[in-house]
Amino acid sequence: MLQPILLRRFLFSVSAYFCFLSLSSGHQLYLQPDEYKTPNAEDLNIWVYDGSFDRSTWAVKTTQIITLEAHGPTGSQSIDQETWEVTKAGSKFWRAQQNFLGSLGARYIRYSSSFTIQPKVEGSYVIGLNITPGRIAMEREAYIHYLEKEAFSSFHLDDLPQAQDKEMFREQFKKSAKTIVQSGARITDNVLQPIGLMAEILPTVHPARIKVGDVVDLMILLNGNPLPGQNVLAGPKAGMFSNSEESGTVYTSNEAGIISLPITEPGTWWLKFIHLQPVSMDEGVDKVDFVSNWGSLTFEVN
Repeated sequence: MLQPILLRRFLFSVSAYFCFLSLSSGHQLYLQPDEYKTPNAEDLNIWVYDGSFDRSTWAVKTTQIITLEAHGPTGSQSIDQETWEVTKAGSKFWRAQQNFLGSLGARYIRYSSSFTIQPKVEGSYVIGLNITPGRIAMEREAYIHYLEKEAFSSFHLDDLPQAQDKEMFREQFKKSAKTIVQSGARITDNVLQPIGLMAEILPTVHPARIKVGDVVDLMILLNGNPLPGQNVLAGPKAGMFSNSEESGTVYTSNEAGIISLPITEPGTWWLKFIHLQPVSMDEGVDKVDFVSNWGSLTFEVN
């Protein structure tokens, strides 16, 4: 009986130690396939994270979906929402086990959702998701921290006339996410075309052709238009006992809306950005101080 008891104690201690990850993480939307490449015509399971790249803190429900589409070699197809599943919380032991496995770099599925797609033909696919707008509200110091450490924004509240005397800030946000997957061996370049997300990251090279040591250009888009001067956080999936986003690097898009990303290792790569726009006092967008669009991309490098 000693070993199971010690295992439980160990798992619960790890759970407590790593709970700060879910408490301190943001709420970026990510799509993460079980596999980025599968045999032709085989179903693909996609996980939906609303939190950080490493772990979700909120489960997205079907009522939040605006668009959920797969864009393949023959065009776009709507994804059957009947396959959408919200992960049900398990026992205390299951939750502790999830924290432990997540700390080792394995899939953390608590607070996550998932869905399945069925590719119609062999080729490359872009999966895109837009969800309904939401809101956040923070006190001044917390919002300053968010601007600096999560949004990587160039805005300084002290420089905005409408923010001079405010102690509480409200933001309306819209989130988009996409991932690139491969069905079978046929590589198709449809993944190099935008799919119409509100906030989108567009590679200029097919991920299947990217090699370690390459520097890859990616275009940052807002409502289909290049977005210059946008800060983007990017990096590879982190290893054991590490936080991917804390290990990421910030890149700033040039005048053409492009960032150049050095590929330093194989495996899963992720990018995210938050585009913020202050709302002037005379605009009065439903009593919010900022509006924002959030975008992310995940892909795999062999």
